[in-house]
Amino acid sequence: MRRRESVTVAPHPALQALAEENPALGIVLRDIYDHLFIESEGGGEAGEPGPAGPAGAPGADGADGAVFVDRGDPAAADFDEGDLTIYGSWHDLDLSAIIDAGATLVLLRVVVVPSVTGHIQFRTNGNSNAINVSELQYAPTYDTREGDLLVAPDASGIIEYRWSGFASIDITVGGWWV
Repeated sequence: MRRRESVTVAPHPALQALAEENPALGIVLRDIYDHLFIESEGGGEAGEPGPAGPAGAPGADGADGAVFVDRGDPAAADFDEGDLTIYGSWHDLDLSAIIDAGATLVLLRVVVVPSVTGHIQFRTNGNSNAINVSELQYAPTYDTREGDLLVAPDASGIIEYRWSGFASIDITVGGWWV
């Protein structure tokens, strides 16, 4: 296997569109895209449709076959504070009813209205350290805080979260890579 950075391939237009909407997310996506491992240069030509996304929508297929499945326009958040356990240790969050089997990375869109200082962290299910986490920190301003976070699910579509400091929170799966 070799890294994508050794192959000159422009990011897929769907990734470029996301980067234009949110430049900070664009930097993260560029870094991820540049460092993905690829099996070969085959696996599809740029611009060909990828595997079907939700409700048969086409996926975004890159030249190496890596596919970002955009979730589309969900009517409501997938999880809120009533679905989560506040404080303390790590807890499982099952995304398997939302993401495709075989998803390797998930884009979470998190919206928080904090009443105290705190944070929410996400990590791969089964990890034991808190170093390799995606995190959104917040202070008690009662202003809306938003963040796009990336986390790798396990083979069953489960991730872990840890939440401290009460807040109103909405978590929506924006898409995933397969």
